[in-house]
Amino acid sequence: MKLKGKMVFAFLLLTACTFAEDFRVHKTNLLGAETEDKNQSVSVGINDSVILALPQDMTFVQGLEITIKVPKIVTEWRDSVAWSLYEDISPVPSEKRIDYSGKRVFVGTFANRLSQIIKIPLSEDSDIKEDAYSQFIKISDAQKQGFIFLRFQLAMKGAGDELTNAKISVSAKPILKNKGRLVIQTEPPEGTELKPFTTFVDGTNVNPEGGILLDTGSHDVSIVSDFYRNELRTVTIEKAKTENLHILFRDITPMIRLFVPQGSLVFIDETPVENYEMLIPTVPGDHTIKIVVGNYEIVKTLKAANGINYNVSVSMDAVVSEEE
Repeated sequence: MKLKGKMVFAFLLLTACTFAEDFRVHKTNLLGAETEDKNQSVSVGINDSVILALPQDMTFVQGLEITIKVPKIVTEWRDSVAWSLYEDISPVPSEKRIDYSGKRVFVGTFANRLSQIIKIPLSEDSDIKEDAYSQFIKISDAQKQGFIFLRFQLAMKGAGDELTNAKISVSAKPILKNKGRLVIQTEPPEGTELKPFTTFVDGTNVNPEGGILLDTGSHDVSIVSDFYRNELRTVTIEKAKTENLHILFRDITPMIRLFVPQGSLVFIDETPVENYEMLIPTVPGDHTIKIVVGNYEIVKTLKAANGINYNVSVSMDAVVSEEE
């Protein structure tokens, strides 16, 4: 009986597969793979199929990991149950359908293993590594069709009820990229329209529209413009998460801030300053600042440039000395 099972499996290997085949399953089961790194599972029969729906948002997904667990009876009947992966499936699978046509891209059995791990890359830049503990399988149109079609079937005749009625556990989870997304939201100064700017991440010019996919870890963000002050930020990117960065642009006009004693008289370019507790806008170029405190007069000059604030302060001190 076991030899017969091996002969049937050898035939299945030969049919994995250069042409589309028509086949029927006992039941179609649906299993969704969420975007989070966690398992979703379903229990299926020996002759069932499982439709593993891919996440709608594939931004952070580089592949799918499928874990199949079988009861001991399956391993006792070596190579008695086969599993297959298909592409070009039609019609569109649903829980109400059992008849399909598709191209078998891989077929295998469980031999003496109680579980089987399958890893399927889903992106061109996938860095999923092949290893000795899982089966690495590429399915060319998986992301395009939006699902993985997994089929089970009894690969031998004459099996007892315990085997034919056995249940198989199928679970799936996405394999996430070691990346996150940075979304930069910019806002112009109040009452103005947004003007051009350039964004750099780690010194590289990037287009922030729609978000920027970055490796996990810390990144330096620099935004420069001829119309706004430069903005520098450091952000931390977490795996498969979105980091939002809000930038409120500041006017490039140079500003003067005065720190002077109460009651002082202040003149900038001979124009009296009415309220020296507020920031005072000015224009680029040379300026003369005169501060009068009682009988004392102080005159300073500064050369203003766009994007810089200037603090002008007056300090008064009393010196105490002793004499004999």
